Amino acid sequence: MSNNPEDILEDLLPKEDELLKNLGRAIIDIADYTVDRIKERTRVDTGYLRNSIHWSNLNTSGNSVLSVEVGTNVEYGVWQEYGNSRMSGARMFRDGIEVSRPWAEQRLVQALDNST
Repeated sequence: MSNNPEDILEDLLPKEDELLKNLGRAIIDIADYTVDRIKERTRVDTGYLRNSIHWSNLNTSGNSVLSVEVGTNVEYGVWQEYGNSRMSGARMFRDGIEVSRPWAEQRLVQALDNST
């Protein structure tokens, strides 16, 4: 399977379902936007954590629900997010998602409008 979002959508969704394709494109756009907002809020020492933040796993459930996962595979990412006894949490994921919400809502409405 290709890493190109358009190829992924073509492989996952029926060719005749333009609404799902538009929503899939919107979800990919939202994931990219959200990752950028999270990275802007990530503390940087070496850049390893910030560079590891990504979205993956564009999924469908039947042909009706599309989703992606946004995260990191760096073990200390959880401590940066939530803190510990020696440091406060940066809240980069929670805050990045929250500031992305209005833009994400607009993008979904745009996808729905373009499908009618």
